[in-house]
Amino acid sequence: MMCKFASLLLVTVLTWPSVAVAAILDPALEPATINTSPGPEYADNTRIFQGIPGIERAANGRLWATWYAGGPDEPGEGPGNYVMVVSSGDDGKSWSKARLVIDPAGPVRAYDPCLWHDPDGRLWLFWAQSYNWWDGRSGVWCSVTENSGDEAPRWSAPRRLCNGIMMNKPTVLGTGEWLLPASVWVEPAKAAIPPEYRHDLGSENGANVHVSRDKGATWSLWGQAHVPNRVFDEHSVVERGDGSLWMLVRAAYGIGESVSTDRGKTWSEGKVSPIPHVNSRFFIRRLQSGKLLLVTHNPPNRKTRSHLIAHLSDDDGKTWTGGLMIDERPSVSYPDGVQAPDGTVYLIYDYARTGDKQVFMASFTEDDVKSGEWRSAKARQRVLVNQATGRNAKPRASAVAPAAAGKWLKQAAEDAKQDRTTIAYDGKTPNKLVCDTTLRELADGSWALFMLAGDDFEPSPKNYIGLTRSTNQGRTWSPLEPVEMGFPRECKTSGQGPTELMVRGEQSTLFFSTHSQTWGRDWQSWMMRSDDLCRTWSKPEPMPGRLANFTFIRNHIVTREGRIIIPFQHYVGPGKDVPPPPAEEKPWHKALRHYVSNPRNGVLISSDGGKTWSEHGNVRLTADDRYHGWAENNLAELADGRIVMIIRGDRLGGVLYAAESKDGGKSWPEFATKTEIPNPGSKATLYSLGGDAVAMLHNPNPKQRSPLALWISFDGLKTWPYQRVLVPESSDGPKGNLNYPDGFVSQDKQWLHFAFDDNRHRAVHYSAKLPPLSPAVPTSSNAVKAAMPPPAVLDLTLKPTVINTAPGPEYSDEQRDYAMTIGIERTHGGRLWAAWVAGGDSPLAYFVAASSDDNGATWSKPRLVIDPVDTPAPASLPHSALVGNFWTDPTGKLWLFYDQSLGSFDGRAGVWAITCDNPDAETPRWSAPRRIWHGMTLNKPTVLKNGEWLLPISLWTRDRMGKEFRDCYRELDPLRMANIFVSNDQGVTWTRRGGVTIPNTDFDEHMFVERNDGRLWLLARTKSGIAESFSSDQGRTWSDPKVSTIKNVSARFFLRRLASGRLLLVKNGPIDQRLKSRSQMTAFVSDDEGKSWKGGLVLDERNGVSYPDGFQSPDGRLLISYDRNRATDSEILMAQFTEDDVLAGKLVSSDSRLKMLVNKAIGPKSGRLP
Repeated sequence: MMCKFASLLLVTVLTWPSVAVAAILDPALEPATINTSPGPEYADNTRIFQGIPGIERAANGRLWATWYAGGPDEPGEGPGNYVMVVSSGDDGKSWSKARLVIDPAGPVRAYDPCLWHDPDGRLWLFWAQSYNWWDGRSGVWCSVTENSGDEAPRWSAPRRLCNGIMMNKPTVLGTGEWLLPASVWVEPAKAAIPPEYRHDLGSENGANVHVSRDKGATWSLWGQAHVPNRVFDEHSVVERGDGSLWMLVRAAYGIGESVSTDRGKTWSEGKVSPIPHVNSRFFIRRLQSGKLLLVTHNPPNRKTRSHLIAHLSDDDGKTWTGGLMIDERPSVSYPDGVQAPDGTVYLIYDYARTGDKQVFMASFTEDDVKSGEWRSAKARQRVLVNQATGRNAKPRASAVAPAAAGKWLKQAAEDAKQDRTTIAYDGKTPNKLVCDTTLRELADGSWALFMLAGDDFEPSPKNYIGLTRSTNQGRTWSPLEPVEMGFPRECKTSGQGPTELMVRGEQSTLFFSTHSQTWGRDWQSWMMRSDDLCRTWSKPEPMPGRLANFTFIRNHIVTREGRIIIPFQHYVGPGKDVPPPPAEEKPWHKALRHYVSNPRNGVLISSDGGKTWSEHGNVRLTADDRYHGWAENNLAELADGRIVMIIRGDRLGGVLYAAESKDGGKSWPEFATKTEIPNPGSKATLYSLGGDAVAMLHNPNPKQRSPLALWISFDGLKTWPYQRVLVPESSDGPKGNLNYPDGFVSQDKQWLHFAFDDNRHRAVHYSAKLPPLSPAVPTSSNAVKAAMPPPAVLDLTLKPTVINTAPGPEYSDEQRDYAMTIGIERTHGGRLWAAWVAGGDSPLAYFVAASSDDNGATWSKPRLVIDPVDTPAPASLPHSALVGNFWTDPTGKLWLFYDQSLGSFDGRAGVWAITCDNPDAETPRWSAPRRIWHGMTLNKPTVLKNGEWLLPISLWTRDRMGKEFRDCYRELDPLRMANIFVSNDQGVTWTRRGGVTIPNTDFDEHMFVERNDGRLWLLARTKSGIAESFSSDQGRTWSDPKVSTIKNVSARFFLRRLASGRLLLVKNGPIDQRLKSRSQMTAFVSDDEGKSWKGGLVLDERNGVSYPDGFQSPDGRLLISYDRNRATDSEILMAQFTEDDVLAGKLVSSDSRLKMLVNKAIGPKSGRLP
């Protein structure tokens, strides 16, 4: 923190015109110095955080900009924040350094500044002061200048105006009154703040407006509004043509609104605004033309701070026109603006506050906004106002904590007594090479050790991927065998080497690279999968995008919310202006220096179990594009959700480098930071032990890869009190190297099993005993408890979500990039309704529904959307709708079942339903949502002969829960099964009747039919296919489940009784075959209650077809919907056929159709791995 006093002094009484302050013991009430000559401590290269900007324009054209920052010891929002002001005298072409700084003394931060010219031409600078991050009160301060056109104006002494935080410009009413929007946040002061500095303002908590009737000399609290799920308010007020005031407020779902008809004294009950937005600041202002200008975020997923767009309204916000894209990049935020007399609008915003740390300006006119194009002479985009270049002076990863070393040294000595080690492979010339050892535990408990082998050195065209196995936890090992990659070991793929084996249940994914002679020649990167314990492999497929070349993949992690993150190191090279080295007999050194240069580190993230991936990060070690050296990286997730990355650096000071992502891996800094961890330029690996406890295997020597050590940090890589040497030196003596340790932590967190290569010719297995984690150190369970959301957050899923019956363009086909079918249904009037999931089979999932009035020939645009709002900060958990279905009940009422959950599954979720009595109307009326029970319903209810309605509800098993919820809802564990609910009053009420636990379940997705003998037959999805069970008492009790004779891939199927009495079954492939992929969507019928099946109409033979659902029309036609390649082709399809078609195995009916398109999402696709 800059210029902070070492101690706080008792100050005499101060009285401001609007706030009396008695005996100031609170440092947040002290006026800060107006520093108009900031020193070098506030220079660009000292700041490691900056954002939340504001802008104004003086009468002579001088531009003023402000924002708040932190550095060099304040990496975000905290007590080290200060406000800074810059100016431009050439219309924004160039900008000054800091001309004014507000940096309060002590643990007080200055933040959320705002600039405003009042009607008399005075320039006001507003800012907030709070003890630490938020003390429950804060306070709006100001300083004013009357000569803002000057380069160095005179500023008044600071004065405190009111409690709260104000970051948007005041509004001058037609009456001449000035209204100042100031918020007292809903969030209480942090418990870490001393009690004497914590405040609870009670009824003053809200989106307040303060009024001045004497041109700002005094201000008084005038009115207050509240909107649902308010966050930080950040409200703005505009006066409408009818004299009413319209307040827009930031909320968890985007924007809330309230109206006042008495100049702001009282406000209507807040409600959700129809303006789509993310949880972030927006900008609204009345222009000289009388129109309103609105700048908001409008990203395709309605969640990311990207796609800043400007719109206009000439009817006081009822409708909006135009749409000028200001900046579409992620991490742009917090717009503020001003209009010049000539009509030019100047807009300022920030970009990547802790990464690029940039503040940008744009200028445009109303015509530009109206046309949606940057046409006018005044139009400018991404004008750089400022970029901070500071780097964290206190890196997260540091050295040992001496105070704790004694205790841990004793523990390390005890642990060492239990270590065990074996030699897995001992290479001999001419094939002695061992490198890149990768040890993993497979689904059956056996161990697989992959390594780069072949020849006596690497890189070499004779290198190959070798595999040895152990079935007794490393005591003995099988002979080394080459792994068949599907590539010839010649030409461009002659050299082959593994870098990561990702084991996820029964599937293993091997990431590897190939080259022709050296990593500098024809280096390509691949992945392939195995479903049989690494015995056979799929065809190799290239990594996505730029990562297909010059890339290594390293150890993956799975976050607490279930996302998979894999780090990559990619080599950009020195550029086209640098000629490659000349060919020679053994060119590998020169080729490496040329091609293996300019490394960039980042991550691939998957939220759907590895089906699709997105790339994030471009972290550099140095600004020198010609830097050459390896940059192996590794990841760990900390207790608060941050992802930390360590990176090898060659010839960069003999230490590891580190980078950190504060948003779960989505954004990263441009440059990594030096740590104090010694490293000679070698791969180090991280292993999460729960909470902030992280183990690291590495060489703690800046000059040589020896010894090999285990370090453990208990505070998120800040200190490393547990340090012990595992292997003092190589078996070849003190000059030998101990390279590339890589392994896994046992499930009980008692052991770290890994392998390393001893001087490039011996693969050594090592099982290191881990220390017990003391009560003061978060274990995995304790860490989850500490991070577990509070009940108030968990119970947000018990509240109904908004049913959006007028979806905006953000839900259009052009914006969506994913499609997973939910179901299809026909109304009594003949209209078809179909629903599917967008956003991913992930925590971002939401429902989209459309209709057809011509039997599926054409379909409407989305008519209904269910997109639950994410939880507000600080929890910031995604809120999903992932599972459900349409169903028309016997009375003609149309039902839509859907679930609500935090993340993909929080352990409870909940089945909700809405109904429609007029589903054939032009404007259907939907009921209010009501919650039926916990869990998920994927398939339609069944109506029994006795008139009862049975609803299948699955409460998923605990292994499906996000990690932050692992200690939640233990009381529901006895009910985690395929449940059956019954209604005896046509759906008014539903009660649980029974359930059955399915062995080897995979989401259950159960369906049942009533057989002719009165028994219920239940089929459920398992990991190996389909299981079945029977009930003779209408679902109260069930037989022990067994494997069905119907074979299927692990996927949803469809089973239904037809009007003819036959059963219809739709699944992937023939009845007696379990295919390897979701292909050959096929329909069968049975006239003996499922004992045998006839026909076999292939509805769609292609790969990636799945999740059938359907119904039978009154005329006997059968309609089945399904999806195809959800994340790539993103298609929802439909088949229309008859029983005769099924029996014939081909279409014989004149009106039957296959592969009818219901919908196709055509939004931009991210890089993906299949």
